[in-house]
Amino acid sequence: MLGAAAVWFKVYEPVASVSIVGLVALAYAAWPILSEAIRNLLARRMTMELSMSIAILAAAAIAEIFTALVVTAFVLVAEELEHLTVARGRSAIRDLVDFVPKTAKVRRDDQILTLPLEQVVAGDLVLVSPGEKVPVDGAVASRHSYVDQSRITGESMPAEKAEGAPAFAGSINQMGVLEIRGERVGRDTSYGSSPSWW
Repeated sequence: MLGAAAVWFKVYEPVASVSIVGLVALAYAAWPILSEAIRNLLARRMTMELSMSIAILAAAAIAEIFTALVVTAFVLVAEELEHLTVARGRSAIRDLVDFVPKTAKVRRDDQILTLPLEQVVAGDLVLVSPGEKVPVDGAVASRHSYVDQSRITGESMPAEKAEGAPAFAGSINQMGVLEIRGERVGRDTSYGSSPSWW
């Protein structure tokens, strides 16, 4: 943007036919876009960088350096906004995945075992005490409680859970002990498609 301003106000123009300041600023600012465009061209991919590089080079070729600088500035700002959006999305996904517990209390052969989530399989009976997070997707096999599942469904009020009601990994049991028949564990749960599982 400083280069565009310098060209617009003609801060330093030793050569009348071309803006030296503009060319230097354009070469510096457009290099990341042009280098990415070359890589995309070699990979035979049509991307924003490639199309914008064509526009920048076309503007520069007809001595519209100010236009080329403005297009470059817009592309760089758009890329930065894209990076910020992706970073925020990844952070949100990470927070959701970290919210799911790493262990589960499972009833097997009349014993209650605390197992790593990787060892829990579909069909296991998972016990969730008040205040604990549900580690699997499944259905309530017995007991009764209220569950905060706002992170998953967006509901503002706790949802009542009785026998047969669906339960979601990452929701929080609020009252009584729940016994949940696991149906989806780990990658198969509502969080399973997240890259953080991979």
